[in-house]
Amino acid sequence: MKKIALALGMIFSVQLMAQLPSRQILPILVPQFAATTKSGTGDTTRTPIIFRLRLNQMKANTKYRYIVKASNWLDIRTNTLSVGGAGNAIFIDTLGTFKYGISPSLTSSSFSNDTFQTDIMGDYEGWFGILNTSNARFAAGKYIYPIILAVSISGNDTFKNYCTDSIKMIDYGSSSSQATLIWGSSMAKDKSFVVLYDAVNPLSVRPLSIAMIENTEISSLWKAYLPYTVKNKVQGVAGNWATFIPNDLSSGLKRVENFSLQTGNSLFANTDPDGIWGPSKKSTLSTSGGSSSPIYLSNDDAPLVQPKIEFWLRNSSTKEDIGKYKVFVSRKYSNDKDQTVRFFVAGGTASKGTTNDFTVAERTLTFKGSGAAGYDTSVITINDDNSAEGTESIVLGIDQPMNCVIGVEKAHTIDLIDNDIANIIIPNSPIVVKENAGRIGIILKMDKSVSTASKIMLALKRKGDSTYIPAEFQLGKNAKDSTFMLGKSTKADSLMIYAKVFDDFDIDFNDTVILVVRQLTGSAYLKDSLITLVMTDNDGPANIEFIDTKLTVTEKVGTVLIRIRVASRSDADADFTLRCYTALSSAIEGTDFSFNPTSKIITVSSSTPDTIVVKIPFYDDNNFELIKKVYFGLGNLSNSIITKGKDTLIITLLNDDLPIYKIGTVNKQNNANKSADSLNVRCRVYGTVYGMNMRTVGMNFTIMDNTGGMGVFNSPKTFGYTVTEGDSLMIQGTVNQFQGLVQIDKLDTIIKISSGASIKKPLGVSVLNESTESNLVSMRRLKLVDATEWPSTALAPNAFKNVRVMNTSGRVDTLNIDAETDIDGNAAPQGYFDVKGIGSQFDNSSPFTSRYVLTPRSIKDFNASTLPTVNFSKTTDQIFEPADSFRMDFSINPTDENFSFDVAIKGGTAVSPTDYDFATRKLNIAKNVSSFFIRANISDDGDPDGDKLLIFVIRNAQGPCFIGNDSMLTLSIKDNEASVVKRFESGQIKMYPNPASGLVTIESVMALKSLHVYTLSGQLIRTIAVQNGPNHLGNGRNISFILNEAPGLYRVQAITESGAMFSDFLGVQ
Repeated sequence: MKKIALALGMIFSVQLMAQLPSRQILPILVPQFAATTKSGTGDTTRTPIIFRLRLNQMKANTKYRYIVKASNWLDIRTNTLSVGGAGNAIFIDTLGTFKYGISPSLTSSSFSNDTFQTDIMGDYEGWFGILNTSNARFAAGKYIYPIILAVSISGNDTFKNYCTDSIKMIDYGSSSSQATLIWGSSMAKDKSFVVLYDAVNPLSVRPLSIAMIENTEISSLWKAYLPYTVKNKVQGVAGNWATFIPNDLSSGLKRVENFSLQTGNSLFANTDPDGIWGPSKKSTLSTSGGSSSPIYLSNDDAPLVQPKIEFWLRNSSTKEDIGKYKVFVSRKYSNDKDQTVRFFVAGGTASKGTTNDFTVAERTLTFKGSGAAGYDTSVITINDDNSAEGTESIVLGIDQPMNCVIGVEKAHTIDLIDNDIANIIIPNSPIVVKENAGRIGIILKMDKSVSTASKIMLALKRKGDSTYIPAEFQLGKNAKDSTFMLGKSTKADSLMIYAKVFDDFDIDFNDTVILVVRQLTGSAYLKDSLITLVMTDNDGPANIEFIDTKLTVTEKVGTVLIRIRVASRSDADADFTLRCYTALSSAIEGTDFSFNPTSKIITVSSSTPDTIVVKIPFYDDNNFELIKKVYFGLGNLSNSIITKGKDTLIITLLNDDLPIYKIGTVNKQNNANKSADSLNVRCRVYGTVYGMNMRTVGMNFTIMDNTGGMGVFNSPKTFGYTVTEGDSLMIQGTVNQFQGLVQIDKLDTIIKISSGASIKKPLGVSVLNESTESNLVSMRRLKLVDATEWPSTALAPNAFKNVRVMNTSGRVDTLNIDAETDIDGNAAPQGYFDVKGIGSQFDNSSPFTSRYVLTPRSIKDFNASTLPTVNFSKTTDQIFEPADSFRMDFSINPTDENFSFDVAIKGGTAVSPTDYDFATRKLNIAKNVSSFFIRANISDDGDPDGDKLLIFVIRNAQGPCFIGNDSMLTLSIKDNEASVVKRFESGQIKMYPNPASGLVTIESVMALKSLHVYTLSGQLIRTIAVQNGPNHLGNGRNISFILNEAPGLYRVQAITESGAMFSDFLGVQ
């Protein structure tokens, strides 16, 4: 950048000293460049010019009012306070107030100037700013010098000086001499400043540009003048900034540095030696974006704060049996250097080691420079020690940061929740012994090791009325309780506690005592604390009861085991009955199960086990039925007692046969996306086979009943069935959906019931949709859209070909030609055809509302269409020459299509335009028109040239129609001039003037008898009798007459005395 020459500076200093004291301005941070306005207009690309200066040699501790402007050499030459300069001022104080001053002036309101306070040395250092305008000083290529003018508020001390560091103005654009806008998001403190360098270590390098870090809360008056990106993405957004870089930086931007508002000191700098910034790889080399394609540096590219590394959380917890547990250390705000911290175990109550509570690798964590925010994951192996020891903790830490700082979360505590709760386990069912057992062993267990054993008391809680203590039962030394220790530190523990029982030799009720377990000390878990002890009387009858009073089984169970408990018995045998209550049971003996006879006697002896098992066979009838029940009961015969409440067993028999549904019930698709309502329902369906098997391995066909149809699919199993249309089947499987089509698959049963069922008449349709799925339908009057789509060569097995067809309304549908039919390999159908087939669908995404197709079953499903036929109503007709026009009529049957055809002339003896006037005509026929006519013009040539023939034909039918047999009409045009009539010139007759307008003269070498005047249609309008002599018209050879008729063409006939006839045309004007 250029500097003001020293000699010139000395000259100007002398000039200034004439009126102003000598002052100094020391540049601290002054940019090399400033962004000028595009083409000198200054309306949409203004960019603030920020710089930091130190003002010297002013009065100490004095408050000054000041303004700042941009000056050029002419401004600097002015040695008074009324300096010209240009630009609007940006006033910045150390309290963070940013003020925008329009037309800066020391004498105007406070909005046009600001104040500063000097220190004890008479110096002031601070930030200043200028917003360029459309003034010529800011034109591209110009150099400006910041100039400060100040006046002390008290007294008359004045200050005026300029910064000797010049700032070059460059505009935004794509050339190397222009600049590109650059902006960023950062974590820097708002109202600080960002300074850009093209050097990593700018010891003697001036900044490229300087910007403010938002939110500066500055006036919005300047917003309209800023570039679009600055207005909409930077201004007012905390941490965001925007400035520019020159396009000719071949090595790019290398340093983005944050400076303090208050002190002007550097707070932090992000660097990138190669000029390609951060994880987003933003290149700043030789830019060309101008203001419309700016460069953006994100928080990851240039955060303007040191990288921060910390744990993601302060605390977490996990169960001891987790196995592997992950902890995360996060890194935010990277720079170009790698960052490291030490990861270590800082403490906690859990023990580290492979045989202890956990293991983890203590290590140095490295985060690569120029990376996005991310995590490092450390895995802790948690050892489940199967020991009840309560919740323990692991404290992890990070320290020794390198190229980073450690955040608030520098430690992380993991609570290991102990899953090893020691349980005190007691017998979970009553202990039943005979009263003469003598001693009973009661086992108590602790299922895990514990650090401290539990003190346990087993005590008598209550007893039955017939039980006497200690005559019949004793526990411990006092007969009522026993105290002991339970639990080991190395393994699980168990203990047998004994009680004594005594035989009273009396027939009485069973003796019952309830014992309670109480944990006096310790932390083990005791869920159930009551133990029931039953001492059965061995002196009375046997007690009989069902072990199960309710059982639920399915038909496939095979055998049900009825278990009967002998709760007590005496030395004598006992008899009881097991009876099936058939009257109460809905299941039928002999059909659903076997128990015959329905009442059986069972004897209990000393060798009979305590549990008697009776086997009942059950049968699967393969029929879907409602739930059935079987009732069994116990009855007393001799020396037995049946326990009340346990004397009846109800067996519930669930049907395991699938339900039978009509196809129209399970193929419904009422959901908005047309998914099957009965998806995954297992059931049976009955129906008739339609079509053929469309797979070489397995099965794929359609089945229909009188309610609807659905697909059938199974692979590879076929159950020995060969698919044949007309077979009646029972199929058992799961309702599913394939590409929108409801089908039954996952089959386990196919039963052929009969064959040769009648195939229903196809339903005529004009569109394929949900209603045509798995239905036999027909479509009329179709033609191929592209004949090359037709599989004229046989397809490979299991392949298919989709062929587009169009109906007469222009709707396009799809035929699905399957390789397993006899259709492929045949020539493509010509013209319009009708086709039958089964509706299907190939829509592989929800909603299933498209890609419907029609699958023909065989080549016989194709037939030529019956189309409307057009004929002439007559094949011959005649007309006389003067008729002017001829009407020809047509007939059409049927009338249900739109089409067109041509009427043309095939030939004949008539000549156009002498005898007729007619050109080939295209006729467009609409639906429901059964007959119509057109006309052809017929000309009277006035010549006795005899009758002529004209042949009309129907040709070039387009659309759905046929040309009938009566497609040719022969018209006979009758000549209205006799064959003896000749033209005037052949009889040496002259007629003039021709055309005439009143008087007409006819001269003839032969004597004339009469004249006749006709219209072209043959109407006689005038007859003139010619008589020779002085008193008659003419002399028979020269005749004149007046003809006052409408303008047009007329025919005049002359008859001679000898009877010869001559004729010619006369035009009347």
